[in-house]
Amino acid sequence: RSMSVKVRSQHHQFIIASQKKTMLKLITWYSQRLESHPLTTKSITSGFISGSGDAICQLIVHENNKKIMRNKGDDKTVNAKFHFDWLRTARFTFLGSVLIAPIVHHWYSFLNKKIPTQRINAVLKRTFYDQTICAPLIMPTFISSVMVLEGKKISDI
Repeated sequence: RSMSVKVRSQHHQFIIASQKKTMLKLITWYSQRLESHPLTTKSITSGFISGSGDAICQLIVHENNKKIMRNKGDDKTVNAKFHFDWLRTARFTFLGSVLIAPIVHHWYSFLNKKIPTQRINAVLKRTFYDQTICAPLIMPTFISSVMVLEGKKISDI
């Protein structure tokens, strides 16, 4: 019996070591892509994160709505199937890739050139400028871009 436990333990250690090696290779590959193709890599990453975030959001909203309807005794809605909105996720993926990533890439490059050190004072300055200049501009730009992609008229935005 102890031999069986020992073999399983060795197998488990081998799997963990293999997974660590794979993760290290993946991180190394990704870091190299950030160096060689920074904007493309950031665009793909931002699109993936934006699309994934929207997909998770849709699922969470669906589950929360089911709980609310269950509490209200609405069995018809509780048993409603989840209908994934692929077009909505595609919009978020697209905007993450072609709008957010390039803006953020160039904005942070600009900030890092103007305030280059990593001291806490510089970090706080960059954060201040980011939150007072970029964020107030990028949020309405993103939201209005989503609305345009949804087919809403400019006059309604």
